[in-house]
Amino acid sequence: MSRYDAIAEWYDQVSTGWAGPEPDSSASWLTRLLGPGEGWCLDLACGGGRLAAAIERTGRTVVGLELSAGQLRVARRRRLRHLVRADVARLPVRDAAVGVAVLAYVHTDVDDAAPVFAEVERVLWPGGRLVFLGVHPCFVGHFVERREAGAEVVLHAGYRQAGWRLDSPYFSPAGLGRRVGATARRCSPLRESSSRQLRSPSPTAGRLRAAGMDSRVPGRSRSGSAPMTPRFAA
Repeated sequence: MSRYDAIAEWYDQVSTGWAGPEPDSSASWLTRLLGPGEGWCLDLACGGGRLAAAIERTGRTVVGLELSAGQLRVARRRRLRHLVRADVARLPVRDAAVGVAVLAYVHTDVDDAAPVFAEVERVLWPGGRLVFLGVHPCFVGHFVERREAGAEVVLHAGYRQAGWRLDSPYFSPAGLGRRVGATARRCSPLRESSSRQLRSPSPTAGRLRAAGMDSRVPGRSRSGSAPMTPRFAA
């Protein structure tokens, strides 16, 4: 059973802003990073299919792959034509089968990102592209405290303590961490993992930076709110 099965409906509601028209929404970022194209695009760990429409607007045909049965039920209500229940670390796709894949907000939901990047490398044809969207790790983890309805982010000790945490005094009572936990993962190992597994590390690193996965880039919420600069607890 996936962590998200029991909260699929709630998660779909709180992720509404991802698909908004704002320039810094997840959908807008995804559209710009993908650019116009055609053919198949794998939406890996697609969840309820919130970002499928953004991919389709680029001219591509979306194949959504998701492990959570609850999330897939939500995605089917969006009448997505191609949905497959699958683990992103074990994709039911042949080698070198597609030219484009999307990973959105996956690195905080897997225990180890390396097998995921390895699978992406396997299924992309030579010269294929991965577009990766993700929240900077300093905004997701057991050490992150959000104050004033998320307007202020305070970082407590624990950023370097990698691993899955199911509880924290700083998880919001009504937030995602309280429901499924969160993975603490620093930027450097994540970038190194992607570079080891993918054929074209330099363009990939550039896309990671463009998507906010660089320690030098201010973080943003998934819904595209204003940039947030965290401060460290005394």
